[in-house]
Amino acid sequence: MAGMFEGSLSLLRSPKIIQPKRARRLYGAFLEYAVMSDQLLKVAEVARRLNCHKQSVYKLVAARRIPFEKIVGIGLRFDPAEFEKWVAGQRTGRAGGSR
Repeated sequence: MAGMFEGSLSLLRSPKIIQPKRARRLYGAFLEYAVMSDQLLKVAEVARRLNCHKQSVYKLVAARRIPFEKIVGIGLRFDPAEFEKWVAGQRTGRAGGSR
């Protein structure tokens, strides 16, 4: 049993040190995304506002017909201001994808 985990333990002991500046920068970026993601709309919220299914929102994203942000480790998010501008453009037939 001990032989089975020896390779794993050596990986844990290997000195993989992240420099403090880089760690602060990475952590700062993570915090910025965490704060920003609270202000952004989720797929379910966009679907509810569009009165459609979540899968329809994913199809719009795949076709790049709706403005979105893809945040690593968090997922798809939508800026409320851009979303409202996109909805207004869809109503008037401007500023969005073609139908």
